[in-house]
Amino acid sequence: MEKDQTTQSKQFKIDYHPFIEPELDARYYLQLPPDKEILTMMAPLKAGFGHFFFLEIAKRVSEIFPNTHFLIVSDEVDSAFELKLKSKKAELGLRGKLDFIKMKKDIPDALKASNLFLLPEAVVDPSTVLLKAMATGLPVISTKCETAEMIVVENETGFLVTNGDLENTIEKISIIINDKSLAKQMGKSGQERVIQHFGI
Repeated sequence: MEKDQTTQSKQFKIDYHPFIEPELDARYYLQLPPDKEILTMMAPLKAGFGHFFFLEIAKRVSEIFPNTHFLIVSDEVDSAFELKLKSKKAELGLRGKLDFIKMKKDIPDALKASNLFLLPEAVVDPSTVLLKAMATGLPVISTKCETAEMIVVENETGFLVTNGDLENTIEKISIIINDKSLAKQMGKSGQERVIQHFGI
């Protein structure tokens, strides 16, 4: 059952307009592959946000679905952490399969270039990133937490998974990749939900 909409609307708000405006050349502008399914996470590039789990997801999903590409979007970077992450990326054989975008101005375009949004770890307040992804019209797969459960409607705007559950996360990703109609409907429902309940 959904939480009370009035409570939600007071607690979580974004300006959704930059995310619903169409951008037909987002992939070209960001130099992303034009013909891939792009799976994206967005978080500060530092410890505690599930980046290494996202890399594990990327490795598994790319083996099952070779036509996938992965994107880590951030406007806050810890250089030492970034080096560790890029080392792990190389170790997992993700060269050419995963990109980093580190400019705040590019966040709307990065989301518009994506097909699916992932929140791989329950952070303190994931409301902003989830709402931006949903406003863009993306289906979302989020780690379960109180905030995510207030924003994401299970099986309607996306899926909720247990923190660190790789197999269930892969299962939900596979469902969305294999069912384009479901992905489109989830994205549409998520966008409508943000406009109706979470807009400034």
